[in-house]
Amino acid sequence: MLDRLKIQQQLQHVRLQKNETSNVEQKKILTEVWQQIAQDSQFASHAQEAEAYFSIPSWSGMLNQTFFVEPMQQAYAVLGVDGSQIYPDRHQVHLQQALINTGGMGIAYELDDPVMLFSEPELSALERVDVLTGELILVTADWINFEREAREFEMGLLFAQTMEQKTGKKPILLFDGTLLFSHLLSASVPDRIYFFDRYSQALSALQKAGILYASYLSAPRNKDLIHLLKLGLCRFARANCKPCHEAYDQFPCEAVDAFFDRDLMKEVLPVGHRTIFFKTVENPILPYSQSIHPYFSYLQGEHEVGRIEVPAWIAKDAALADYVCSVVSDQIKKGHGYPLILAEAHEQAVVKQADKEYFYYVCMQQAIEQNILLHYSEKSLKKQQMPY
Repeated sequence: MLDRLKIQQQLQHVRLQKNETSNVEQKKILTEVWQQIAQDSQFASHAQEAEAYFSIPSWSGMLNQTFFVEPMQQAYAVLGVDGSQIYPDRHQVHLQQALINTGGMGIAYELDDPVMLFSEPELSALERVDVLTGELILVTADWINFEREAREFEMGLLFAQTMEQKTGKKPILLFDGTLLFSHLLSASVPDRIYFFDRYSQALSALQKAGILYASYLSAPRNKDLIHLLKLGLCRFARANCKPCHEAYDQFPCEAVDAFFDRDLMKEVLPVGHRTIFFKTVENPILPYSQSIHPYFSYLQGEHEVGRIEVPAWIAKDAALADYVCSVVSDQIKKGHGYPLILAEAHEQAVVKQADKEYFYYVCMQQAIEQNILLHYSEKSLKKQQMPY
């Protein structure tokens, strides 16, 4: 049982407030280097020639150019999609089931019946056929996560089309998270190919249907622009990390390692403005088509710096990019800091503890009806005997 009194006693000796000196130092380091590289006409080519350990985005135009995000002056339709899952109960030896729940909300403003809600639970098989060997193999938690994301994209496409048929308006589709699929790099080659193809097919279908889509990250922890600052601090005219680390013990670029892009943007990006769109690094292992390759921009809202990601076909069209950013900004204002449509989508998708217990219960009931002998781990049995 958690001893709350001891926690209170320990917290009395912890300094929680932010050090004001570090704020001043942060502003000086980040802003000075940002201004320096933004004024360097050769920096873009310098960045692309660098041989660095870290990823470096590309861009066109002025690095420090910002755009005022115009407030929405017209009615629009927007759809948010999110997903959650219940992993198998590992303490139930023979009864192994997983569930993925995809939920969302659509709003078409200024219509008599503007709101559409959905929550689509689906059992996930825990055995699958290996595409290389043809053998049955167990599904892992990572595989369930990959499948959840695939269904978010696929359900987003389905319900965006449904909403268009219902309202006569094409909704802008918003996802919570990222359009970068770097998490697939840890998957086996067959799984990576399988899920990357599913993700790409859904996103390409959205483009074909003319449905604008974007993802939004709250309090992003990305370091793409911090990596540009690292290049600006590099001691060499042409950055090359390997020989540098072999020859030196100290590195000027480490001065910004503790910061995220949001820290930089908080200092240099005015409220209500966004950055240019940057192109994420191409990776041959994740071969996005040119039209759906992810681009990103940072938006300084009243409450936080958020990251907006869109496909190339939107980022390269100034009118579409401005429109998407205006919708996201409007949703942030309506949600008092976080896009309203994504907050509501989360409520439709989230699986709470009571839902999880219900799921395990009905699975158990189904097993009993099918005369399946249930076996629980000793840990689970002991916990069931506890009085609390």
